[in-house]
Amino acid sequence: MALITAQQIVDRAAQTLYDETNIQWSTDELLRHLSDAQRAAVLHLPEINPVASVVPLIAGTRQMIPADGFKLIDVVRNMGEDGQTPGRAIRMIDRSALDHTNEEWHVVTESQPVKHFAYDTRDRRGFYVFPGGFAPLLRIEIIYAAAPPELTDLSRTIGLDDVYQPVLLSYMLHRAYAKDLPVQLRAADRSAMYFQQFILTLTGQKPEDERLHPLQQEQLIHQ
Repeated sequence: MALITAQQIVDRAAQTLYDETNIQWSTDELLRHLSDAQRAAVLHLPEINPVASVVPLIAGTRQMIPADGFKLIDVVRNMGEDGQTPGRAIRMIDRSALDHTNEEWHVVTESQPVKHFAYDTRDRRGFYVFPGGFAPLLRIEIIYAAAPPELTDLSRTIGLDDVYQPVLLSYMLHRAYAKDLPVQLRAADRSAMYFQQFILTLTGQKPEDERLHPLQQEQLIHQ
């Protein structure tokens, strides 16, 4: 849950930079760094900003996550034509398995509840469902990683859970010290240090492949 405001994190960054009067780094500049920090965090670990949403099927087998989405996380279940009636669960399947058993599975002849979805990590926003349907008769529940919007007001709460405040602060300091790279070599070391701290605190150096769905891991192995 997000309760920390942008102002609070900007103030902490200014204190760490020994620039509490915002002479070298303005509040607007630090606020932009905070917006970038949120997006960088989701880029490296999409599941930290999940959104569950009921969406209508697009005609055919290929589907897309909503416009504010960065990456698909999961496809959960059918939700009927009204979007409020829970139906059968939807299981992930390797697309090559469908291609092997039924080469014409992309051909849609009637609208039926979805049984499977296929997802390739190289296509972050798109996925396929089987059987496909005729829009907008059926709706499904999906979970996707949302891209945090730009923060334009210091009074707004951050877009991520409060627990990620140290992560965001590290990235902000990385960007702030990067500003001094042309004239201060020590600042370059600090910038690199805070970026490493950002990655370590966010991921714990856990390989990204270990955070994937087992079927997604298998896809990467065979690429």
